[in-house]
Amino acid sequence: MKTKTDLSHTAPAADVDREAAGWLTRFDGAGCLAVRTSVEDLCREDAAFATWIGESFAHRTAFLRVLAAWQRADRLSAFTDIRPAPRQVIPGVAKLAAAVALFAVAGLSVLAVMNRTGEEMAGSALVAQTFETELGGQETVTLPDGSVIELNTDTVIRADVTNEHRHVELLRGEAYFEIAHDPSRPFTIAVGDETVTVLGTKFSVQKLETGIEVMVTEGRVQIEERAAEVPLTFVAGGQRALTSAGSVLVEKQDVAETQREMSWRTGRLDFADTPLSKVAAEFNRYNETKLVIADDAAAQIAIGGSFKSNNVDAFARLLRDGLGMEVVWHAEEIRVHSSPQ
Repeated sequence: MKTKTDLSHTAPAADVDREAAGWLTRFDGAGCLAVRTSVEDLCREDAAFATWIGESFAHRTAFLRVLAAWQRADRLSAFTDIRPAPRQVIPGVAKLAAAVALFAVAGLSVLAVMNRTGEEMAGSALVAQTFETELGGQETVTLPDGSVIELNTDTVIRADVTNEHRHVELLRGEAYFEIAHDPSRPFTIAVGDETVTVLGTKFSVQKLETGIEVMVTEGRVQIEERAAEVPLTFVAGGQRALTSAGSVLVEKQDVAETQREMSWRTGRLDFADTPLSKVAAEFNRYNETKLVIADDAAAQIAIGGSFKSNNVDAFARLLRDGLGMEVVWHAEEIRVHSSPQ
């Protein structure tokens, strides 16, 4: 899996940074700080601070930055046996100044420093990440909120999950989602002009040429066509939805069919009386060597069974040896005819 990181997030406003520094100075003056002090420790010490931290994710991250700087300066002073200025002179300012000087010497900005002692989850949530699978590849991603996404072949998603919102963009391919329930942060998935919104459920989304396909195995999702003035569409467990040109078709789907459609999650492709043309299209999603169905008669042949998704050669041999079809291997494709030519 390729992971790309987008550093396009912006730093908190200057007034938030000043507020964070003010809280740090207050705690330092009261003797509440130590090298291993955490935000949770301070929230238990001061209810007003706990309220301020809970108001905004920007408050928390701003405070984490100044706390990390303070702790780093304290570690440095302990290492060099340099004692900080007496607290009664200017409480907190000595260590804050030392922290700023430390990172300035290192060529770093204090705003770029994140607390590495138990607060990495909050820091990482600021950075949106892009996850990608190669052709034939599959990968499972766990997001900071506990939601799990299984990426199918040739899939790209961009995940942006923070303490304030949960958003994923499906740029290409197909993914299966198990969303952690959180009514305060609906989980949204953008795919082209469609948006799928959930609170907590299990479903798959595939990006198609003309829209999307959504299959819900548990719970309920909401589909919104942003580019068209149409009512919201709700899709429940056991249903499948297809969108195209501003229209949404919802149909019931039995459990067996859903299991076949999602067999890719186990590395296999399952079919039941499926036309060979559709079977070939599915295999081509996972393999560099493409199956080419050369005539209409071959395209209509019904196929059933379970096959490894990344072994198109074995499937082609089954067509030849089991069904007596003409199969010709070329450099980048396998051509299939209904009968020997």
